[in-house]
Amino acid sequence: MLTRLKEHLAYWLLLATKRKRRSTVTKAEYRIPHYTSTFEVDGLAQTHFVPVEASTRPASNSILRGVYYEKATHDLLPKLFALRSGDLIHAGTFFGDMLPSFAASCPGDVWAFEPVLESYVLARKCVNANDLQSVHLFNSGLSDRLGGSGIMTHHEVGGEHMGGGSRINRRTGTQITTVPIDSLGLTNLAVLQLDLEGHERTAMVGARETVARCRPIVMLEDQRMKAADLMTEYGYAHVGELPSQNIWATPEDFDAVAALVSEAAVQVEARRAQRAGKVSK
Repeated sequence: MLTRLKEHLAYWLLLATKRKRRSTVTKAEYRIPHYTSTFEVDGLAQTHFVPVEASTRPASNSILRGVYYEKATHDLLPKLFALRSGDLIHAGTFFGDMLPSFAASCPGDVWAFEPVLESYVLARKCVNANDLQSVHLFNSGLSDRLGGSGIMTHHEVGGEHMGGGSRINRRTGTQITTVPIDSLGLTNLAVLQLDLEGHERTAMVGARETVARCRPIVMLEDQRMKAADLMTEYGYAHVGELPSQNIWATPEDFDAVAALVSEAAVQVEARRAQRAGKVSK
């Protein structure tokens, strides 16, 4: 009996030794170098975590100075929600520079999407630090189908990080997960805001059912107006343009949205004139 027990013990020791030889285990920490920026805008205190590697990007630079990037969008959003109450989709979240402001403006839930892992982690820190309980943040990109894709995160020449300018490319780049907006099954979407560096039209293809069901106000970066034919097919009209935003509305909402966008455009020009005056002095 004792001999058999020793034989079993020897066998398991040998097996354990072989298993140890099959793998090497090392301890490592996953860290993202970042700056922490805390400031207050219009009474809203907020903390952000700006990636060092992308700290020269326009949104990063603004947050490090304690001001909003694309302020016209921040100012317009609460007025749109006064017109149409409900949820918000915010895609192209980057490190979350717009999340505290958008969460404060939105009476419903904020559905946010950031496919670049490093940016997503810092955006998640932003959600936690600012206790943004209405924000649902996903580490994925919006597209026309559920699956995978590549995303270019660094410039081919020089290797500079593209930050919020990272571009989805199905053939090359870091692999990410993509989801269609229709997969969310939203029933109370009031505003749909996409800043996807040229991928807006593809994402809107994946939003066909949601747009038909909810008829949200739509804000697309879409600088080349690639989604114009699709938006017309969906029954929308182009309201106007603000910095990095083309705004679309249904006929029912058009006049009210147009008045708000016109007012916002006047404020944008006033700020530009003010900055020009400071420079000339």
